[in-house]
Amino acid sequence: MEILNWILAAVAVITSLGGSAFYLRYTATKANLDGKDETINTLDRQLEAVRTERDSLLVENSSLKTTNSALQGIATQTPAIIELTESVTKLTSSFAHHQEQNNRVLKELVTAIHKKGTTA
Repeated sequence: MEILNWILAAVAVITSLGGSAFYLRYTATKANLDGKDETINTLDRQLEAVRTERDSLLVENSSLKTTNSALQGIATQTPAIIELTESVTKLTSSFAHHQEQNNRVLKELVTAIHKKGTTA
């Protein structure tokens, strides 16, 4: 009978150790899975933040491309603008020169009329 008690005690100890090992393994596995779930959630949030930033950068990039295209259009027209400015400057100078000539002729005409009127 004493052997039976020893066998039962040994079975109880082995069962207790097995149960403890199973519980510790279950707890470690559950903690590991919970940690992985938290990591996945963190990575999902980071991915969403990166996507949002990417979308805003794509909009900004599109805007900058449009601005760059407009500036390139202006830059390629610069020689034409310079030529137009020179033409306008020459035209303005020509008008000013003609105006001076007209003023001189009118002054001479007024002076001649005034002299003619005073001598008559």
